[in-house]
Amino acid sequence: MADSHSAAGKRTYAYAFGWRSPALARQLGATHIVELPFVFDNLLPTFQGADGLLGTPAPAALAARVHRAWVDKTPTDVLRNSAIPGTAGPP
Repeated sequence: MADSHSAAGKRTYAYAFGWRSPALARQLGATHIVELPFVFDNLLPTFQGADGLLGTPAPAALAARVHRAWVDKTPTDVLRNSAIPGTAGPP
């Protein structure tokens, strides 16, 4: 979808988040929306635990790094930070 949008001359931004949730016996993996608590650095207790989206323990240091990467970027930057697993290059 991003490629089509960009090919049409539209300003397009994309990112990849590859952290795999350990929740539910690792069945979730890097599922859709799992990055949002990290983007907003908000690992709510309801997201944690054996049956929570983020499992146990939720990596607070990763959340702080991901949030900082988003805050530090301008719309013209490629969101890429080799210090964050799963984001070593453009998607």
